[in-house]
Amino acid sequence: MLHIVLIPIPDNGRDVPPRERIRRQRDAAAHALDESARLSGLPRLAWERDAAGVPVFDRGVCWSLSHKPSIAAGVVAAKPVGVDVEVVQPRNEGLWEYVASREEQDRAGTRDWPMFFRFWTAKEAVLKANRVGLSRLDDCRVIDAPYRDSALLTFAGRPLRVTYFHSGDVLAAVTAEPDGAAWHEMPAQNG
Repeated sequence: MLHIVLIPIPDNGRDVPPRERIRRQRDAAAHALDESARLSGLPRLAWERDAAGVPVFDRGVCWSLSHKPSIAAGVVAAKPVGVDVEVVQPRNEGLWEYVASREEQDRAGTRDWPMFFRFWTAKEAVLKANRVGLSRLDDCRVIDAPYRDSALLTFAGRPLRVTYFHSGDVLAAVTAEPDGAAWHEMPAQNG
């Protein structure tokens, strides 16, 4: 079972200096990773990245994190894993074509912002689990419309299931097959 931890980051809006805002996001994400490791019974790591920004796996522990100004997510596992978190809000309409092919959009049946973010978070989670960046977005395809709780994607010809978590305007996705996912909303940390 994967234990994905989400931690709110209060009072981290545009009035906070950019460096401080990023520091708060990183601290909350590291705390989410620590909590996920504890809940999973896996060792806590230093959560280091290589020169390309890819998480360094150590002692058989894999990890992934995501953060936005108001929320952070982290997951630790004994196999490659990916997580993404987003706040669902309108964006530039042109992003649809960047994220989803015409065939994928047709399969979805709707073109609203919640559906866009189901595509985006699912693909981000799959790319992170495969330790590649957005340059490989076109290699990631939604093959079963992303429904409320899950989606089926392929990456490099391999199928992967993504599980979603919804809370208010927050949407998160994690690569969870076949383990399943337990989502944990933790209180904001102090300081």
